[in-house]
Amino acid sequence: MLFLLENKISFVYGQSQGMHEEDYWGHEVSVSMAVQYAIMLRNIWGKEFEACNSYTSIFDQDKN
Repeated sequence: MLFLLENKISFVYGQSQGMHEEDYWGHEVSVSMAVQYAIMLRNIWGKEFEACNSYTSIFDQDKN
């Protein structure tokens, strides 16, 4: 983290309660991937996208 700060590289640091168990990591990884997906889309297409529920598939949202 110090490297990022020293080199003025933008980042988000998050911490939440939980133990190193499957349920915890399943949720945290899915949330992180949804955030990164939105960031990639914003940078590729230059517009904001709605936040995604981490338990809802991106493909399920397209059906609406």
